[in-house]
Amino acid sequence: MLRTVPRKIIAVVVPAFAAMVTATLFGCVTIPTDHRTLHGDARGFVRVASAPCAQATAALDRETVPTLDAERLRVLTWNIHRASHPNWREDFTKFARDHDVLALQEAYLTDDLYGALWDQRYHWRLTAAFQLFNVDAGVLTASRAPAYRTCSLRRAEPWLRVPKSALATSYRIAGLNESLLVANLHGVNFTIGITAFREQVEAVASVIADHRGPVVLAGDFNTWSEARRLLLESTVARLGLEPVRLADDHRTRFLGEPVDGMYYRGLEVTAAVAHPVTSSDHNPISVTFRAPTATVVAQRL
Repeated sequence: MLRTVPRKIIAVVVPAFAAMVTATLFGCVTIPTDHRTLHGDARGFVRVASAPCAQATAALDRETVPTLDAERLRVLTWNIHRASHPNWREDFTKFARDHDVLALQEAYLTDDLYGALWDQRYHWRLTAAFQLFNVDAGVLTASRAPAYRTCSLRRAEPWLRVPKSALATSYRIAGLNESLLVANLHGVNFTIGITAFREQVEAVASVIADHRGPVVLAGDFNTWSEARRLLLESTVARLGLEPVRLADDHRTRFLGEPVDGMYYRGLEVTAAVAHPVTSSDHNPISVTFRAPTATVVAQRL
């Protein structure tokens, strides 16, 4: 039905509706004045820190942090839609068992989500775009090994004024001197034109450009128009990132364009699939990477 509606009408109606929703929720939404990032570990302990990407932040001692596997690195990106669907926990558990890194968007840190992460003994970071009824909400990256460095970015929706967030986490990889950077992005959505989206993408690109090792960029990019998609594609190409290609593409689409995706560099893809689900309004994308064999051997010698 939406595909029959002219894009100009969508561009006006959707932001107006979103602004009305925000007005309804006024008083229930809190936007942190600082970059609020929650750090959870596999034991269930949680601490709060401020880690904006624009500032130098303290990091764990890289040499003491456990590593991820260079031969088989399984990454899942998924907008879990606030974990609001009845069967989300079942699907989450199934996917979590088979993945080393999860890049989640629309993650609301309810007791249920916290419990799901604890059950799987994940280390995780969540950067709060906002708090709804005192529940932190934003992008969350979970991993089998702890991140030794984390930084966050926020960009306000021009209409909603409620931010979207991005999170960059760095991990050690077994056998590699260089670390892996995972950038998890939830794209600005409710706009006329792409100025705000461009600014958000460029901020993430700046973090990636400063990293010298392998990179995975994953998320719900909200690339629902050709202009948005082309902007993202040109930016990642400039950074030397390649798109993960799916032979059987079940990615969620809006107005005919895929809104979720994953890009990479310094790694090889051995498997990639998008899983159709009913537990969210987005289908998760699962990718298995490995470090190039020659690179691993060379750095082990």
